[in-house]
Amino acid sequence: MTYIDTHAHLYADQFDEDRDEMIKRAIDNGVKKLFLPNIDISSIKKWNN
Repeated sequence: MTYIDTHAHLYADQFDEDRDEMIKRAIDNGVKKLFLPNIDISSIKKWNN
């Protein structure tokens, strides 16, 4: 089965320590796409650095 996560906030500080592992777990469980909606202007800036 293929999954799409339509609301992942991978840029959030709480994922700083295990972001790579979380993405690997998602892929291992069939997630093929992750959509990263912004929370506010600071979350946009975080991805543009």
